[in-house]
Parts: sequence; structure tokens; C-alpha cells
Amino acid sequence: MYDPRIVMEPTIHIQEPWMWAGMIVVMIAAFIVTRRRPDWGLATIIAALPLYQVRGDMFGLPTTFLELLFGAVILGILSRWLVKGAPGPKEKVVTSSYDRWIGLLLAGSLLAALFSSDIKEGLGLWRAFILEPVIFFYAVTAVFKKRDPKPLLVGVIGALGVLTIWTLYLLGVDRAISYDDRLLGPYQTANYFSLLLVPLITMILVWPRRELVIIRVLAAVTGLSILFFTNSRGGFMALGAAILVALPFLGRRLRMIAISVLVIGGVAAAALFGPKLINHHEDQVVSSRPPIWREAGNVIKADPIFGVGPGQFQDEFGRRVANNHDETLYIAPQAHNAHNVWLVAWTEWGFLTVVSLIAIIITMILTIKRRFSYWMILPSTVLIAILVHGMVDTAIFKNDLAMVFWLVVAMTLILPKAKEKRVVT
Repeated sequence: MYDPRIVMEPTIHIQEPWMWAGMIVVMIAAFIVTRRRPDWGLATIIAALPLYQVRGDMFGLPTTFLELLFGAVILGILSRWLVKGAPGPKEKVVTSSYDRWIGLLLAGSLLAALFSSDIKEGLGLWRAFILEPVIFFYAVTAVFKKRDPKPLLVGVIGALGVLTIWTLYLLGVDRAISYDDRLLGPYQTANYFSLLLVPLITMILVWPRRELVIIRVLAAVTGLSILFFTNSRGGFMALGAAILVALPFLGRRLRMIAISVLVIGGVAAAALFGPKLINHHEDQVVSSRPPIWREAGNVIKADPIFGVGPGQFQDEFGRRVANNHDETLYIAPQAHNAHNVWLVAWTEWGFLTVVSLIAIIITMILTIKRRFSYWMILPSTVLIAILVHGMVDTAIFKNDLAMVFWLVVAMTLILPKAKEKRVVT
């Protein structure tokens, strides 16, 4: 039976004056830090990714902690440039290979929002899922050309720390476990939880330079333990694919270790979850995907240019299966989106968004090949994790995941050039 706890919304709503006062203090601190060290300011955005679920209304408009922090950091960077001058052409990364496709993405997704049945919601999601992450990309590429990337690692570890602390708190108040005994953490579903966990764990595991080793080991063990209890098969597949992609970047000893971990993990996953996949009709999460994908295809056929608009898929799905009692009762509540990154892009954001996203990913691959060194292990592995996970869920179009994706795009340009091709330590 479907249990309503699967769509539980464990967000924190900012209502009390003291909560807003605390938020303002944090924003001011972030602004001051960014004025002095913009690289660390951007790292705070990464660390705060899970906090998009801290929400409130400002001047009648819905906003989140992450959005307010993002605004404070961007203002800090702009004010620094106003006083000291913006980076010149020789001081910032050239983004021209991406610019045309980013322009197409912004235009195509904006049109989908404007043609949506709920324009207000569409524009709000466009701002959070498209516009702000793109601005984040340009900020990272402008700030990090001549700066050490270490703050990015610290931000990633910080994000995992926030997730861990929040999850422990929710476990203490009995709000972190779903009806089917999967670890939700601060998310609506275990799958949403794993969608952020996997990129964070991947970056911590494959960071090519030997620094913060003890902290990284502790963070990786913590992250892997949490991922295990989410029982997210998409997450396990994505992490396994990331390890496979990492192999060409590794020296012989590390490659053998990675292969051993992959084989042991694969055998364990097959033993634990294989029977459920074979008997998928008994697994509500797995068996719900085909009907959702079926209706996503019908939505695309009905409007292949603009789709139904951002955030409208669940309502559209409900209308399309209204005469099917079982799908209305059991599957519609899980159809938050089309549960596939390409279907989500097409059904909610339109055909131009799909084209631009494909072009951006191809450009990433070509850029990684052109700048190939051991540093490129980071964008390569995280990109493949996002794409593999995106086969069964939306791995890009979400507040936190969009920021992660555009961070990975920026990494193809900002990470240091190195003569060494492989990680040997």
C-alpha cells in the first residue's frame, strides 16, 4: 500500500522574527567573507546546498536559505569587483565554448516557463533551476582561474556534513525513515537524498590531490554508510559507473584497489537487491517508473516544443490517468516529475532545453579530452554519475542538483593544468 509519508516534506519554514534575524546575520557574514575571499564565499554556497529546504516568504515572494546566501555571495563578488576591478580577459577563464549553448538553454527554458499553465511557478523554477546555477557557473569560472581549488573540496565536505547532522537530528525525532525502511534524511524520498549524496561522495573519493586525507576518509565512510541505508539502486549504479570512469585516471595500484571495491560492491549489491529487481512488480518504486515514462512520452507527443511547463508534470500525469484507479492511487503521488533527466527536460522545459543540454554535455566531454590530466578525474566521474543516475531520476533540475551540475561544468575549465595524466598516490 502507498503510504503518505513517502511524500513527507521535512523542510524548515522561516516564520519567526528571530529566524529571519539569524538569516540576516549569516547573509552579512557571507557578504563580508566573500569581499575578502570570493573563493571561500563560493565554497559556502556548495556547503549550503541541502539548505534550499529552509524556506520562507520575503516581501510576498517565496525564497530559500540557499537563494539568499547565493545572493549575498554574488553581491560580495560584485562589490569587490566594483572596488578592485573585475578580472580582465587574461585573469578569467574563457567560457566561449559554452556560451552559445547556455544562451540557448536560458532562452528555451524561459519560453517553456512562459508557455506554462502556471507562469508564476514556472518563472520561480526557472530562476532556481536554471538562472541562478548558470550565474554560479560564471562566478566560479571568474574567481577560480588563478586560485587553488581546495575551497571547493571544503565546500563539498561541508555539504555532506550538513546532510549528516540534519539526518541525525531527524533520526532522533523519528522523521528520517520512510514507510519501506529507507533512509530519507531531510528529503521527500530516499532517491532525492541519494541524488545529492552520490556526486558529493564521488568528489571526495576521487579528489586527485593528497590533502585533508583523514577528513576525506571520514566523510567518505559517512557518506557511503548513509547511501547504503537509502537503498537507492540508482545511487549504487551511479557510484559504480563513476568508479569505472575513474579507472583510466588511476595508477596501477589505485586501479587494482578500485576494481576490487567495484567487484565486491557489485556482488554485494546483486545479492541484496537482485531479487527485488527481478521481481520488480513487488517493488513500488521500481514498478512505478514504466507508467510514468509512458505518460511522459505521451506528453512529449502532445507538445514536443514546450512540454507542459516547469513543475506541471504531476498534475498532467494525474489528469491522464484519472480513469485508472490503481495508477491514480499508487503512482500519481510519486510522479513528481518524469523520473528521467531527459524526459524531465523535454516534458517540463521543452525541446530547446534538451538540445542545449546535449550540446553542453558534448562540450564538457571535448573540453575534458583537450585538457586531459589527473585533475579531469573530477568532472569526468561526477558527470557520468549524474547521467547514470539521471536514467531513473531527475539528476539536474532541482535547486541543489542544478548547482552541482554547473559546478562540474565549471570544473572542466578551472581545474589546474598538470603534466601528470594519472593519480598515483
